Amino acid sequence: MKKNTVFTIIAALILPYSVFSQSKISVNPEIQSSAIFDSIYGANPNLVNGIGNKVNYYRAEGHPFLYSKDYSKGSISIKNTNFSNCLLNYNVYNQCIYLMYSNQFGSTNTVELSNAWIDGFSMGENNFTIFSFDNYQNRIFEEIGDGEFKILYLWSKEYKLNTLQASSPYFFTDPLRESFVKVDGKIHKYKNNRTFIKAFDPNLQTNIKTYLRQHKINVAHASNESLRHLINYCNNLISK
Repeated sequence: MKKNTVFTIIAALILPYSVFSQSKISVNPEIQSSAIFDSIYGANPNLVNGIGNKVNYYRAEGHPFLYSKDYSKGSISIKNTNFSNCLLNYNVYNQCIYLMYSNQFGSTNTVELSNAWIDGFSMGENNFTIFSFDNYQNRIFEEIGDGEFKILYLWSKEYKLNTLQASSPYFFTDPLRESFVKVDGKIHKYKNNRTFIKAFDPNLQTNIKTYLRQHKINVAHASNESLRHLINYCNNLISK
């Protein structure tokens, strides 16, 4: 992809009102994609250095991100073009993705990317995609599975008043998770094994119930790895 084309894509993703400087980092920004570096280096210096409101939660305990304040090495797909070796963080409170980069002046900044053109992204071993279903429009879901059936997590956090005697008047809750299974193009919310099984065609339910019992899986508490094996098994049932 030519440099000016990459710049056009990334420039369209940058939200001018949400650019802000990152004063402390614990990861090396040099591992990011050179394509994204080049595209941002060519952007308006005023934009890159942070026009608009500075976003912070300095009066709150905790943070709005899924895992931590630290940025993770990952990749992001924009209009079917994949950019690897990026430094990303996922703000679950505001449902947005931040990219860390170094500008032409050598300072390290972060910028919020628009969800409109993003197909999906990964952070470490976890994959995320943007779906629209019924009451969930353009929401970021963690995705488990590669076939027609998928397990989806919708993550969120709450920003609450701290009623205890503390140094901060507000705090972020731990991540809250809603669990779904995607079957036949629709998503079904589940909370336990019974509601998980119910989402599938009746012809498949007995086999899935047996698999869960044999492998001693409780879908409400199972690891991502166990759930990946489970959903792959479900996909194999319809491929036979």
